[in-house]
Amino acid sequence: MLSVQCVYELAQNGANLDTTNSSGETALHVMIRCNKFECVLGLLAKGANAAVYGANGDNALHMAIEVISSTYVLLLLLGHPAMVVPSGLMFYY
Repeated sequence: MLSVQCVYELAQNGANLDTTNSSGETALHVMIRCNKFECVLGLLAKGANAAVYGANGDNALHMAIEVISSTYVLLLLLGHPAMVVPSGLMFYY
């Protein structure tokens, strides 16, 4: 399983963090599905694109809403520059 250190080393060595696997998921999708908050944070910090859509039509925010119980990940994704949140939308936490 991917670790935060691995994320940093891959990014430092020029790996494309948005490459998809055979299921159409990026590393960010997989880490969200596996509830690996530290890796999600690391991937976003190193430039992973949260707006990439997987084969099933979900981007990182969609997946997080479906599978993650962590409010922190949802707030992190909502604050990511790639995520467009309609004005006037309110979130309570």
